Amino acid sequence: MATESIRERILQDVETSLAAITGTGEYHIALAEDGVDRGQLPPSNLDRLPALRVSEGEEEVIEGPTPYITRMLSVTVRGWISVPDESLDVPLPTLANRLMADIERAMLAGPTRGGLAQDTILVGSLIHDDDEKDVIGSVSVTFRVQYRTLRNNPAQ
Repeated sequence: MATESIRERILQDVETSLAAITGTGEYHIALAEDGVDRGQLPPSNLDRLPALRVSEGEEEVIEGPTPYITRMLSVTVRGWISVPDESLDVPLPTLANRLMADIERAMLAGPTRGGLAQDTILVGSLIHDDDEKDVIGSVSVTFRVQYRTLRNNPAQ
């Protein structure tokens, strides 16, 4: 069986890193069970929040150093959060900022993506308009993951 590309293994590491958002230690928010997935669509069940989606963006490629290709993969983590009954005293914007901070912590705790990347760099973030006013909101945090592969083999 062929080895997965480094890109795919990096994205698997991103999912694993984000699953560490459990509401303990330095994390404010506890993700719902199976709260991390790949793709761009919102969670199918908005009752199971907070939830995250990891989506791949454009990948820039630069030749070199020989025999490598340097790649810069854009990765956006979109998160959805709701105001739970027990947190009615915490406004949705505060919960959204906490979720955004947790995403940054999780992604930047292991910037080499388990040794597969040279670095993970925070590019920007955005709080979206409330999906349901004062009840459900969402955030996006974008990173650039820089890594190298052999020119003729994206798995090495």
